[in-house]
Amino acid sequence: MASQEELLNRLREGFDTLSGKIRESPSYQKLRERFESLSPNGQKAVLGSAAAFALLLLLLAPLNSFFNSLNNINQFESHRSRVHDLYKAASEGQSNSGLTQAPAAEVLRTQIESILKSNQILSEQILSISNDAPPSYLPKEGLSSTTQIRLSKLNLRQIIDAGLAIQGISTALKIIDLDVRANTQDSRYFDVNYRLIALQVPSPPTIEFEPEPPAKKSGKKPKGDLE
Repeated sequence: MASQEELLNRLREGFDTLSGKIRESPSYQKLRERFESLSPNGQKAVLGSAAAFALLLLLLAPLNSFFNSLNNINQFESHRSRVHDLYKAASEGQSNSGLTQAPAAEVLRTQIESILKSNQILSEQILSISNDAPPSYLPKEGLSSTTQIRLSKLNLRQIIDAGLAIQGISTALKIIDLDVRANTQDSRYFDVNYRLIALQVPSPPTIEFEPEPPAKKSGKKPKGDLE
């Protein structure tokens, strides 16, 4: 408490010293003489303008903070909507029963690299595209392959667009894990890890139709025939 009172006393002393120097300055004296020479209405107008200007200065910082917060909220809502669209697309893909066979591992890797390049992701941002161990909670016999895609320094738009495009390669491909973390070097960007599985889609069984046996001829004559 004592240190706070001492600090307040120093601030008051500094303010009094500064205000005294301002009152003693020639510029202040001239302005005061001009103010006193004004009519009462003129003095009121000057005082009102000064009060409005001081109020504007006081409100400027909160207003600036308010508009910045409003802009951040709008950006957050936009990004949340995009992430929701990504998860919605993934959920709709999982509920789709019309599965097609997933591409082979090398073909899938080439397609993923092409998708990343089309989303303006540079080669130095692609840390790795590698085969991964299948998750323990999924039956191995139902999986064709598991792929891990590790990328660095992406913005939210690239994360969402790349994820949707990779998910759309085949209905048998599912993104089961999406790990997004702020980049340690530049917090404006994110490091992302997609974990992708390819479902083993069984081929439809081949049905062979046996030729229908010929109808047996009866040895009996029709009743209407004459002997």
